[in-house]
Amino acid sequence: MNPVRSSRRQPITPRSSFEQIAPMQRSLSKSSRQKTRSVELLSPLTSTSLQDFTQQIENNGEMIDSNPSQLVSDVSLRRVEFVHPPPPQNILIGPKHLDNPCFCQITMCYRSDPTLPSILHNTRRDEITIFQLTKNGLTWIVFKGFLKTSDAFTFKSQRSIDDRFHLKMEINGSLDTTISACCEHPLHRGGRIDDGDSSFWIRSIEQYTSCAKCLESIDVLSTSTDEENLAVPPSDSEESDTEEDQSVVSEKSVKNVEQPQVKPTHTEKPLTSKPEVELIVKPIPSKDKLVDDGSAVLKFVTECMQEALSKPKSSQTIPPRCIGNVENFTILHINLKENEDLNQLRPVVNFIRKTNDLNTLKTLLTTITDEKLIVVISSDQPSTILPQFQNYQFIYILSKQTQSIDISNKTIGIYQTIDSLRDHLINTLPYASFRMIPFEITSKDNTTADLSFTYSQLLKETLLCQDDESDLKKDMLTFCRLHYVDNSEELNQIDLFENSFIDSDCIRWYTRYSFLSKMLSRAFRTHEIDLLFKMRYFIQSLHKQIQTISIKESITVYVMLNFEQGMIENFRENINGLVIFRSFLPARSVKCFDKDSEKSLLFSIRLGPNCAAKIESNHQIDILINLDVIFRIISIDTNENDTHIINLESIPPNDTHFQQLTSSLRKEIEAPVVILQMSKLLLETNHYWECDYLTESIYQDKSFNEDGTLLASLAAAHHQLGNINVKQKDNEGARYQFFKSIRAFQIIVSPFSSMLSSSYNNIGSMFFQDDQNENAIEFHQMALQCQLKSSSPDMDSIAVYSTNIGAVYVDEKKYIEAIKHLKRAVTIREQMSMEEDNIKALISLLQRISSCYWQRGEAKEALNYYKKTLELQLQLPNPLPHPLSVTYYNLSTAYAQLNEYDEAVKCAEKSVEYLKTISENHPELKENQAQLEIARQKQWLKQVLSV
Repeated sequence: MNPVRSSRRQPITPRSSFEQIAPMQRSLSKSSRQKTRSVELLSPLTSTSLQDFTQQIENNGEMIDSNPSQLVSDVSLRRVEFVHPPPPQNILIGPKHLDNPCFCQITMCYRSDPTLPSILHNTRRDEITIFQLTKNGLTWIVFKGFLKTSDAFTFKSQRSIDDRFHLKMEINGSLDTTISACCEHPLHRGGRIDDGDSSFWIRSIEQYTSCAKCLESIDVLSTSTDEENLAVPPSDSEESDTEEDQSVVSEKSVKNVEQPQVKPTHTEKPLTSKPEVELIVKPIPSKDKLVDDGSAVLKFVTECMQEALSKPKSSQTIPPRCIGNVENFTILHINLKENEDLNQLRPVVNFIRKTNDLNTLKTLLTTITDEKLIVVISSDQPSTILPQFQNYQFIYILSKQTQSIDISNKTIGIYQTIDSLRDHLINTLPYASFRMIPFEITSKDNTTADLSFTYSQLLKETLLCQDDESDLKKDMLTFCRLHYVDNSEELNQIDLFENSFIDSDCIRWYTRYSFLSKMLSRAFRTHEIDLLFKMRYFIQSLHKQIQTISIKESITVYVMLNFEQGMIENFRENINGLVIFRSFLPARSVKCFDKDSEKSLLFSIRLGPNCAAKIESNHQIDILINLDVIFRIISIDTNENDTHIINLESIPPNDTHFQQLTSSLRKEIEAPVVILQMSKLLLETNHYWECDYLTESIYQDKSFNEDGTLLASLAAAHHQLGNINVKQKDNEGARYQFFKSIRAFQIIVSPFSSMLSSSYNNIGSMFFQDDQNENAIEFHQMALQCQLKSSSPDMDSIAVYSTNIGAVYVDEKKYIEAIKHLKRAVTIREQMSMEEDNIKALISLLQRISSCYWQRGEAKEALNYYKKTLELQLQLPNPLPHPLSVTYYNLSTAYAQLNEYDEAVKCAEKSVEYLKTISENHPELKENQAQLEIARQKQWLKQVLSV
């Protein structure tokens, strides 16, 4: 039997892409020619409920399961009532009094990544602190000690029976994990916390008290299964496959898949290093058990998810933020006197790193990247230490000696008391922060997106988008309290802000050197995405106040920023180009030069109306320029003191050059929820790891756990990340992100919700890519069940998932099983609108079915499906010659197998003709001509023998 020309000669045409939310894969071929389908949503950023959000996506052509009422019922079936407690007000060592107390004993195991060295301690142990939190804001320590990898430890949990079970776990002062559950029961089986992201494993929980809700669910599970969620789908009769020794079809093609209900988004940012550990998958329950038992599905998915999420993180993963490290400045205290305590400086600089070991100092310095160091040395003989800090601006010595020290033309401040140093820092740091504002420049000749410039601009625009889905003020203050937990003065300021803030107070709060101005200065300077995201409430409020009281006429103002090497040349080379500043810009209405003007850069800015507001400040600043103002570089002057003055003017947002740079990407990232728009921006501008960090930090702080729309958006963001991994052929990394998408969805929906079908399918496709076919089939089957159990199943999705299951069976040479699922897909697609995309999908399916029959030696059945393939190909508006040549070649081989040589010759001639229309030297032409000659010879021989 001649081999059939398989569909590798005819790559499946990708499905048409919609306009906005992200590429969600319906299926992914092992063939590098397979493309992913892009699904996007074009919609304004507005407040929306979960139902409205999913309905909105449906109306934009994006939904796979289009029944919003079913979505709402799914949400109600499996809602987990997580509550993020109010921020802690007091830290206690054990509660003084509890109403209706309940106790339990918890044993955990500590297993941090052994490749990460301990920094704060020069032993191999890390300091572990576990806090218990209550709903009224009290916090106490239930465990504190030094542990090394694999150490087990036990502590006593105590809470009021009406309180949630809520723990916060820190490693060396940095938040690692939080647990927030209705009671201890959901965690009593043990395992790694937070689906594999935590450094802690629960070994046992003894003598716990279950809440009423868990007691009720235990009774329900023990008596029946949830039939409302689990309808058994119809199935065709099965046959055993006896032809597994025959050669397999050469292409494994699986269609692109999209997210149903809420379209998770993910685009952009290549993964530069693939994890080296192979995923180990738990044994899979039988197919019947998975189909009929939602609890079995949940357990199976959870076990696979825990395995996927427990892999070692990439070296490029952004580590969790250390508690308190949210300001521009960090004090590095080198304490060689053993008796100095710098906590008095905490109201000025919140985060203090300490060391008394000079051997680890160099390692410590390499870990500090985003902070500006204030080096404080407690020593009467600092000379041996100072050479290591030649490149640092702020160096102070606490010492009784009064003689000044000079290294590399840098004068070192010497203070005899901590109070005197504190007073100096209070007077120095606010103005220093004002001068640290970065900017982005783009050339006048650049009319396409300058990535750095465009990212900075669209990031500001996204931060200013209204987001009514969240309580932004509450989220911001919770975040602030977490990081100022040991700073009583700033906690008082946070309380004052919470109780007394009104919109007209924004400027006053911004010009006050307190937690808000310090955190915003750091956030805008470093573009740390979690800081910016959490501070949106105040950013938006300040922006609105400046608009409300803005100066209505044109004025000239002056800004002094720190001078850095290459700045002048950069501006000189981009005269008439555009510049934006990353932050609100403090300015002066009167030109003046600082005493250290040789280290400064002066900007003379001509502002149009409504760009800035007058303010009162203690730092000679009387103008505040709004965040969204754009400037053009006019000229550079030099005064008599050789000081450079850069002349700028503001431009309107509709400036042609500005719109050329930003409009395309602005349209591409537009999304109905801010977290989706932020994720798309990060990925479109190659900030993959920042997006990964943002989504993980949002999940870990549990602030979304009561909002279905935002959880669905978080799941969507993980889909976007997974699609980037797919583009990089990092299947394990893609599974990692798709499982995180499921992790978010599971809080609000049942295991068979149609919202999960796309995630299940994508995970199945990733297993297929890695030749883990058994797991691939199970996840594709679960994706299919999600649609079959829906009250309004999406026919296109069912067709796609059936195609994927068939493709896996083809790969396993189980052709009868493959044919069953592929025929189901054909039946569905034949009832759908015969538009071009659907016709192409049908052609691909018919090719697969005909190949299966051919591999089974059923040439007659194969011939029937080749004929159907040709019929559809000829219906296309502009059929391509190469796919037609492939089909005619396959028809010729089938006719020859059935001894119908006249037809075999005709089809072989057509195959050759179509190839010649492409090229007389086409690489397949010899093969097709050989088939033609064989058919003619057999035709002649048949004629001779019939005489």
